[in-house]
Amino acid sequence: MIVHNSCRICGERDFHQVVDFGNQSPSNKLTDHINSPEWSYPLKLYYCKNCGLLQLLHIVPPKILFQEDYPYYTGKASKTIVKHFKDLAKLLEKEYNITTSDLVVDIGGNDGTLLSGYTKTNRTVNIEPSFDQSIYSMQVNNVMYPINDNFTPEVARRLVDLYGKAKIITATNMFAHIDDLYSFMAGIVYLLKDDGVFVIEVHHALSIIKDMEYDSIYHEHMSYYTINPLWHLAENFGMYVSKAEKIPIHGGSLRIYFKKGNEKSWGLKIALEETEAGLHDVGAYDVFCLRAEKSRIKLHDLLKTLTDQGYTISGYGCPAKANTIINSASLGEYIDYMIDTTPAKQGKYTPNSHIPIYPTQYFYDHPTDYAILFPWNYAKEILEKEKDYKGKFIHPLTGEIIS
Repeated sequence: MIVHNSCRICGERDFHQVVDFGNQSPSNKLTDHINSPEWSYPLKLYYCKNCGLLQLLHIVPPKILFQEDYPYYTGKASKTIVKHFKDLAKLLEKEYNITTSDLVVDIGGNDGTLLSGYTKTNRTVNIEPSFDQSIYSMQVNNVMYPINDNFTPEVARRLVDLYGKAKIITATNMFAHIDDLYSFMAGIVYLLKDDGVFVIEVHHALSIIKDMEYDSIYHEHMSYYTINPLWHLAENFGMYVSKAEKIPIHGGSLRIYFKKGNEKSWGLKIALEETEAGLHDVGAYDVFCLRAEKSRIKLHDLLKTLTDQGYTISGYGCPAKANTIINSASLGEYIDYMIDTTPAKQGKYTPNSHIPIYPTQYFYDHPTDYAILFPWNYAKEILEKEKDYKGKFIHPLTGEIIS
């Protein structure tokens, strides 16, 4: 484990602790057996008083997080996320006039779902540290050049030597996974064409704080962004934010476009909204901590009451964020089982709480009175799919019954 004492963007050391969830195993480190050995690490979120970056300072090595048995496959997560990435590929192709000669790169592209959405060029590169997802992206989603590695300046140089510079580079969701942002951005600047664009999507810290989305805090997510730190980062690398927009995916995210140059950065409207919400004041984070604690207590007490009354409870979906809730609220003894559509998760157990994970069919064969809707950000899609379910769903953040 690496422990930092300075901000990964501005280098300052003046922090305010936002939440402390104690020691937890990485959320995607599912176990094969109840008695399998597990390693736990501090899960604490801090606010940098200088640049405003929300971040973890206790860092689990990337090899443990992403390279060893990483069970997440984008294409199997939901129809919503697949459509989101297909639409993004079409948007970028049209907006930046992609042709057959252009190279497009997705960093941390998982199973290649985003890259499979490009139709104007097949010169696609997926830089993916997980071996299984890297191979899958080539065999199933027709990625031309899968590179099974973490993105570094050395990988960027190798890529340029082999295929030339990229017109579009994307880092969707994985940008929050980066510890060494300076090394990463140095690689981006080298790989990107002078007229190219680097596009990221990250969970918006405003949504996390305002909507109490504490379940998005886990070891894979090392940083949680507002506009100001991203402006700061771009400027340090001779870049600027050419476009900034809020998007609804994952409960509220930012899509940021970086270009080379020293033009004035966009995103002022979003920055003002963040200021009005108090995100530059530590008081907002203290309130968030208290609200999250009340949420966990409410959910724990609800599940205990239902169990005491003889009702059965399952977990519908086993996203990484489910384990933040389960472990920080001590819910393991009340949940009979979890189900998930991802084959790599089925037959395993949740970290720390050791709840068995089954295929979706198990939910139909062994229905429970209540089901916790852990992937609440896909509620509309799931509720439509499960409209014949006779039980009731529970929202994990509000503790409310969804009828």
